Amino acid sequence: MGYTSSLEQLTQITEVGSVGFAAKSCPSPPSLPNGDAVYSSLLVGSVATYTCDKDYHFCGLIVSSVCEMYQSWNGLSGSCKRVAFYNYSLPFRQNFPEVVGAGWKVEILGTPLGDSRIVIDLRHGANIPFILNIRFQEGSGSNTVVRNSRIDNIWGQEQRTQPYFPFRVGRPFNLTILLRDSAFEMYMDGHFFVSRASSYNIALINQIIILRGCLLHSVKFVY
Repeated sequence: MGYTSSLEQLTQITEVGSVGFAAKSCPSPPSLPNGDAVYSSLLVGSVATYTCDKDYHFCGLIVSSVCEMYQSWNGLSGSCKRVAFYNYSLPFRQNFPEVVGAGWKVEILGTPLGDSRIVIDLRHGANIPFILNIRFQEGSGSNTVVRNSRIDNIWGQEQRTQPYFPFRVGRPFNLTILLRDSAFEMYMDGHFFVSRASSYNIALINQIIILRGCLLHSVKFVY
C-alpha cells in the first residue's frame, strides 16, 4: 500500500516534460514601470517581451526577458521613459530621455501670446548649441526667426529669416526641430522652414528649455 500511494503521488504532476519529469517554470515576469510584459508561457525558455505605455518609449539595450533554467527571468535591460508632455506652464525644462542621435525630432505645439518673443534652447550644460528666437515685436527684429548658438560663453553668428514669418499671436503652431549630425532643421506643419548648420556633437545635447512667449500644448520626443 505504501508503494502504491507513493507511485500515485509521483504521477500527479500538472506539467510533464518529455521524459516524465515536472517541467521547470518561472514566476510571473518582473514588472516594468510604465510598461507591460507579453508572454505565452512561464516554462523555461519562454520569452516575455515588454511594451511601454502611451507617451513612453523603451530606452535601453534589451526589451525582452527569458525564463532560464534556474527559474528566474533575465535579459531585460532598460526602462520606459516619458517622451510626451502636455499643457505645461513656462519655463519648460526637460531632459532628453536618452542619448540623442541623428534623426531625433522635437515636436512642439503651442499658441503665441502677446509677448515680444518665444525662446527655445537645446542645451548641454552651460552650452547652447541651438537657440531659436521667434520675435514678434522687437524693434528692427520684429516678425523674424533668429537662430544662434552660445558655446563656452561665445555667441555664434546670428541668422535671421525674413520676410516669411509663419507665426501669429493667438494662432496655434506645430513646430518640429529635426536634429542632424551637422544641422538643425525646422519644419512648420510638416513643411521645411529653415535650418542652421552646426559642428556641435549632438550626442551631448541633453535638455530642451522653452523660456517664454506661448501657451505650451505639448512637447514630444520622436526617434
